[in-house]
Amino acid sequence: MQYLLIIGAFQALIALGMLAAGHKRRPADSLLGWMLACMCAHLSIKFVIYGFSGSMELKAGFNTFIDLAYGPLLWMYAQKVHNDKYVPAKQWFLLLPTLLAAGAYLAITYGIVNEGVKSMSRYIDMYNRSTERLIIASFLIYPLLVLNKSNTLPSFWASERKLIRRMAKLFLVVPNIIWLMNNIADNMGLFSVETRIIVIRVVAYSNIIVICISILKFRLFQEQVVSGECMAEEQVQPTEPITETLLVPEEKELHIARKAAQADLELRRQVADKLLLAMERSKRYTDPDLTLEKLATALQVPRNLVSEVLNQHLEKTFYQFVNEFRVKEVIRLFNRCKQQGVSPNILSLAFEAGFNSKSSFNQYFKKHTGQTPSEYLKLERRATAETGIAAYG
Repeated sequence: MQYLLIIGAFQALIALGMLAAGHKRRPADSLLGWMLACMCAHLSIKFVIYGFSGSMELKAGFNTFIDLAYGPLLWMYAQKVHNDKYVPAKQWFLLLPTLLAAGAYLAITYGIVNEGVKSMSRYIDMYNRSTERLIIASFLIYPLLVLNKSNTLPSFWASERKLIRRMAKLFLVVPNIIWLMNNIADNMGLFSVETRIIVIRVVAYSNIIVICISILKFRLFQEQVVSGECMAEEQVQPTEPITETLLVPEEKELHIARKAAQADLELRRQVADKLLLAMERSKRYTDPDLTLEKLATALQVPRNLVSEVLNQHLEKTFYQFVNEFRVKEVIRLFNRCKQQGVSPNILSLAFEAGFNSKSSFNQYFKKHTGQTPSEYLKLERRATAETGIAAYG
């Protein structure tokens, strides 16, 4: 048992380290980090109990409160993937059962240290019965909610959806089957209580390790995909195999490298064209809540690839790129008002173009035109009046 626990805790720690050290992190990844931290703490606590406690009651029959955190964290992760504007902290109350169980767990542990296991047996039994019901309910409700939410994720989030569904199924199926089989064995008098509990623990901890490995595999795949390596490899397959076999190794490597660079450049040009079309035809910039994540999802292009194209190919940040189109839209609306002989409401037109604050609108408008919106309109009116006078004269 100790070996299983230490391997699982080490596995969770490695996955957590890779998640924290990666350069291609997404907003939702922090919730995966919290889940891995909980798994590492869970298995480490059990390792300490099994390694240093001589009491079978503690080893086999003292539920860990961390089980109650997995369901809410998985639900928050699914919510964050679905909507990057989702703020997990606003649903902190979902972790309230975990916090209350943690308080009870620490209080009982303190009592065990000071008074011994036997004196706390009654409290351990009460704690186990209460947390068991909560854990089963959590592993039933949250995975079902998550599976339903995963059906609404767009195809762009295919790898995230696959991970979410896998974790939800593992949290739903394994604990509930364990609970059901344990009740059947208990009613039929099969095996001793200690044996059943040990088997339950082994299966439960193995399930956590499988989930850790799933997250680790997802992270490795995510690093590969968002860097564009998969796309580049597909486009770099040699189309002239006979010619390449005639090249010496050094020339062949150079030839492949050139083709890879060309494919990478062509990929970025295609993404740049997609970005411009999204702005010019679809007018994505009019969405005041538009984010890099949201735009990448709409284009079905990895977020980090969109960011790289903006910064390196178009030489603009995301907000510079979007707000320049918004300024152009405001100027177009100004001209339409002028043609209709209507005095424009500057702020209303700014909001219509996608700006969500007066300060950012004024800042970007002046940066783009060299004038404030009011100055721009005054010059336009003056130019129109001079044109009219000249025509009349």
